[in-house]
Amino acid sequence: MSKQYTIFNQQSDAPQFWLSQRDRNFQPNTLEHWLKQYGSPLLVYSEYSLHALVTSFQEFCAASGRHTQIAFALKACPNLSILRLFHAYGLLIEVNSAQEYRIALDAGFKPQQIHINGVAKNTELIDLAILKGCRALHLDSVEEIDIIAARVAARGSRLAVQLRICPDY
Repeated sequence: MSKQYTIFNQQSDAPQFWLSQRDRNFQPNTLEHWLKQYGSPLLVYSEYSLHALVTSFQEFCAASGRHTQIAFALKACPNLSILRLFHAYGLLIEVNSAQEYRIALDAGFKPQQIHINGVAKNTELIDLAILKGCRALHLDSVEEIDIIAARVAARGSRLAVQLRICPDY
């Protein structure tokens, strides 16, 4: 049985055209070659385009005249190669689980570059934050305050936290 590939052309569909307009290294027929070599579905990331997007966002933030920090949400793309690029570009990282925390460390992020967020923080993630550290653990509910305070006190430690306030509730 032969493999079926969906090949896009510049006249009828966007992927090849989109890449060619954004990445100076992209050559005609590259996408077709990749599909034949790696199969489909195929996820393609352009380092050139990612760098351009990050740089433009950093410039936008700098133009505001305010101190800003940019954090990438790991859940959006847990690919180690992409995460290593974002780390090299100076971004912080935001994680929602112990697994994501470990992936961030594997990608080269230091604990002080990791924001911990999300409403489903379990004791494993909280204990990792206490043991290894983090830039900040974001508290998403009043109930979390007591849970996290008790775990921190039990270890005789400290933990940087930020409180998320939703005034509509």
